[in-house]
Amino acid sequence: MSRRRRMHRPLRRAFKRIKNDCLYSGFRAVVALFRALPPARGLRLGAAIGTAAYYLLWPDRRRALEHLAIAFGEEKTQAERRRIARACFAHLGMCFVEFVNFERMKDRLGEYVELSNRAVIDACLARGKGLIWVTGHLGNWEILASYMGAQERFKVNAVSRAAYDRRMQGLLVRLRAHSDVRSIERGDPRATRELIRVFRRNEVLAMLIDQDTRVQGVFVDFFGRPAWTPVAAAALAYKMDAPVLVGFIERIDAKLGGVPRHRITVSDPIELPRTGDPQEDLRLATAEFTKRIEAQIRRVPEQWVWMHRRWKRRPDPAKESSTPA
Repeated sequence: MSRRRRMHRPLRRAFKRIKNDCLYSGFRAVVALFRALPPARGLRLGAAIGTAAYYLLWPDRRRALEHLAIAFGEEKTQAERRRIARACFAHLGMCFVEFVNFERMKDRLGEYVELSNRAVIDACLARGKGLIWVTGHLGNWEILASYMGAQERFKVNAVSRAAYDRRMQGLLVRLRAHSDVRSIERGDPRATRELIRVFRRNEVLAMLIDQDTRVQGVFVDFFGRPAWTPVAAAALAYKMDAPVLVGFIERIDAKLGGVPRHRITVSDPIELPRTGDPQEDLRLATAEFTKRIEAQIRRVPEQWVWMHRRWKRRPDPAKESSTPA
């Protein structure tokens, strides 16, 4: 390492520390602001801020529009894709407001959220082997987990990626804990042990598999293009012999006191492929989960995170599946 780089390293660390301090303080201030507002007003403000972000954050806007073009091509006009992208940003602003205000919503969750088929969930847990709930970054996925824990009284565990700053991570974990959701941090040395305990305690493990992240995965079809997709949900289902459901939450038009309502839908238990080839089984199961996620995105395209780089990696013709460095 050059002498100049060694001299610049403390400056980079100092800059990163100052940046993280500013972001963390800003996040705390925004949380306090939205908690001080009436819920309906806070949601309107969240939607307005999200819409403003669509115009101001041009790299994210451009990426969202590029991905909508990949997904829908000639199925939707350019004007339709722009409308979906704007609505996506507004929706995410509302999701944030709902998440930080969940404690205020807890007493009326039964009015804000409806669950389509609890009997399927009960039947899966009656097997005593836990339950894997596969979903994506659709609707307000934080409210999905929170509702299942706080309202339906399931023991919910969610696998999540660590935030850029430990203080931010601690704040997010506490917010989820207030919603009766226990976080299991991906990459934590204790994560594997904690995951096994979830199944031994016959609890629910929520897993979001619709992003290209640096984890073990396979390429499966997503809107007609190969997308690197985590296989952990399928791998755990086979390893622990646990039932799998695919379920989503979506924002619906009906409102209560100016606050939009949500509907949770859940599949029948997924029958896992058993071809005799474990790797092929993982690929086929993950492809089936992804197919269902795509179908839900097509239902409510404005409620998915189009700015995420879903097709970031390309498959290597010489090797269909590998673990990224």
